[in-house]
Amino acid sequence: MSITEGKRVDEPASYFIYEQLGQRAVDPETLIGSAMALWDQCAMDYDVPELWDLAKELLDLQEPSPALSWAEHLRVSIIMGSTIPRGWKDSSSFPFKGLLISAIYLQEAERSLTSPIPDRAWHLIAIAYYHLGLNSTESELMAQARKRAEKNAEVTEVARGMVLGALDWVAKNRNPRSIAEAREMVYQRICDKEGEIEEFLFEYADKAKIDKALPNSERRFQALQRIEALTRDWALPNGPYPEISRRFAQFSQRKAGKDRAEPLPKAHHPGEPEGPEPSAAPSLEIISVRADGFTLTTRVSKADPEPDS
Repeated sequence: MSITEGKRVDEPASYFIYEQLGQRAVDPETLIGSAMALWDQCAMDYDVPELWDLAKELLDLQEPSPALSWAEHLRVSIIMGSTIPRGWKDSSSFPFKGLLISAIYLQEAERSLTSPIPDRAWHLIAIAYYHLGLNSTESELMAQARKRAEKNAEVTEVARGMVLGALDWVAKNRNPRSIAEAREMVYQRICDKEGEIEEFLFEYADKAKIDKALPNSERRFQALQRIEALTRDWALPNGPYPEISRRFAQFSQRKAGKDRAEPLPKAHHPGEPEGPEPSAAPSLEIISVRADGFTLTTRVSKADPEPDS
């Protein structure tokens, strides 16, 4: 089975079906698990999976709120722009309010199932789906943010390759005890005047539009300064390039006299259907959730051959 177009940004990758064998009641735990799977897909599309952990941190604060529940207080503060993730300069530049609110309400709904008011889960789930839907359709602000990110990614592609190569070298030849120390070693490695690194450095200088009229030594210095500044952001846990953030994160997990920590497996949310990793070119999933707990997943992929006519 195949289709002619792949997944569009404004369409989810998966659809859940609950009444394949006729009408039935669906328990809130199942709905929460499905929503968490959809949330993960949306968050990965926009490269912001760290919002899930941020939502948990905010919920765990549980400060007294005389007029609203704590979840509702967080929702209003995010909508009004008074609560935004670290690393964003202001609320107007943060286009993922819906995803953050949805993560808060899904986790609150899951917690409510074991609370004195388990029926509270229903409206929490509804609000979570509502805000997830708002971030499933790309707004103009999100489109602009995506375009800016793509433009920056093109300019910094060579620099990112240099940083990743330097990180591999540091991991094999050095033993940094912190991210800051690793970042310094990466910078020193890129500063080394080796043939291939030097070529990449001037290629980045060209892409970054550093004045070609300057002496090579000055162009090299400016390129290094920019890479050092970029690396400070890229090394952050919520940096723009997860593959670089993860590489730096390994050094924060090291302990004196011990080997590097193993990478953590991908978290699996309770109630979320388990299954194989998605194919290289998925376009659509239809997931039928049965009353007995079994799921039937149909995947439609552009990679599938066209049927014979």
